[in-house]
Amino acid sequence: MPLIYKYTVTVTETIKPSPTAMMLQSILIVVTAFMALELIMNIVDSIMKNKEDNKKAERQEKNEKIYHY
Repeated sequence: MPLIYKYTVTVTETIKPSPTAMMLQSILIVVTAFMALELIMNIVDSIMKNKEDNKKAERQEKNEKIYHY
């Protein structure tokens, strides 16, 4: 039959992270947010450029058809 130990733990002081760790974490969050924003802007820019290129290609095809006939 195993022995069961009953014990209580009292916590007297709260654990606070060091200010440098908090500062580094906030800097990391800001940098990550800017990188995500830049990535989203690049994706939107490439989508818009792709639409413009498609419109130019359609115009080119129409012009070639007009000149061909």
